[in-house]
Amino acid sequence: MRLYSVIPLFFVFTSNSVQAQTTYCFGSLCQQTLSTPEEQMKSAAQPLGDKLTYDYTLGGEFYDVRYYKVPDASSFGTGTEIHNDLPDYSKSGSSACYKNLSINSGSWEFIEWDATSKGTISGKYEQNVSVSVTYGLYEPFTDTCAMKNFTYGHVFRKYQHYECEGGYNIDYGGSGEGDIPVCKSQLTGFLQEYECHAPFTFEQSSRECVKYCPPSASLLDLQLGLCKAPPGEKDPKICAATVGNPIQTGTGEKVQPQAPDYSGSGLFPLRFARNYKSLRAPEAAKPPVNVAGEGSSWTRYVQGKGYSGASVSNWLYEPSQGVIPPVGYKQWMHSYQLSLVPYPDESKLVLLRPDGEKRYLLHL
Repeated sequence: MRLYSVIPLFFVFTSNSVQAQTTYCFGSLCQQTLSTPEEQMKSAAQPLGDKLTYDYTLGGEFYDVRYYKVPDASSFGTGTEIHNDLPDYSKSGSSACYKNLSINSGSWEFIEWDATSKGTISGKYEQNVSVSVTYGLYEPFTDTCAMKNFTYGHVFRKYQHYECEGGYNIDYGGSGEGDIPVCKSQLTGFLQEYECHAPFTFEQSSRECVKYCPPSASLLDLQLGLCKAPPGEKDPKICAATVGNPIQTGTGEKVQPQAPDYSGSGLFPLRFARNYKSLRAPEAAKPPVNVAGEGSSWTRYVQGKGYSGASVSNWLYEPSQGVIPPVGYKQWMHSYQLSLVPYPDESKLVLLRPDGEKRYLLHL
């Protein structure tokens, strides 16, 4: 059992709200919506690019790869070819004698699938045919016909041809009569998929999920998703150098401590006040354009493999499904929003105060 040096709190909140933002890239195009990069990938892969469909995703160290393939398609029949020629038996015997020709045909039987020409696979059928021929040979000395009777066996062949749409390669569907040839394609495509978990955001120039921390708070606390001051230094306060409305000059963040919405009276008056920080929502955090420049004093962090987001968010209100949240709901906090967050290794707790101040509490 661990003991912590902490004053009892009336409002203790813990949450694990993982915020992920996925960016899809094809070539130099990167967007947070899948449709446009996917369309460009299909356009670049011709022929059959429009038939590319999602197959699977392969995870990588810094990004995943979405693979696409062209599904197999059915071939279509292009006609039937029959080989049923017989010898001319009418020339047998003498014209002065009796002749008779009898043909008995069996049923067509499927034999096999055969590649009869390039791009064509045909179903081969055979039919057994028996031809009985009776004819006479005239003998002038006796003025009679010597009758002859012969039976001949023949095999007729029939081919049902199948082909594929252009761009496909035809292949055998199996050995049975019902195994119609299939159309296959080796065409594939892929997109790069970057899943950035708050506080990390996608950086187009490097194709990485990054977070920049300013000089005054150069350490990134992955449990909270916040930049904090190095050991021995205090976190930057709202009263840091500001200009305008006000804007913190060190971070570019808009801050707004509001006058109390309500102040009661008495010995222990109830007081309700709100404050605003534009970078409180991790996905809204955008570093200044020069933070990655040469000589920059900002510290750059890259999201590591397996990171799934901060253990606790910087806000406590989560809208219900189907409810559109008010604008800026993650940036506003009020005087009764407190978070007490234990670290996974139980080495310490951190108290998040309504004004954004953090107090780290070590176990005794």
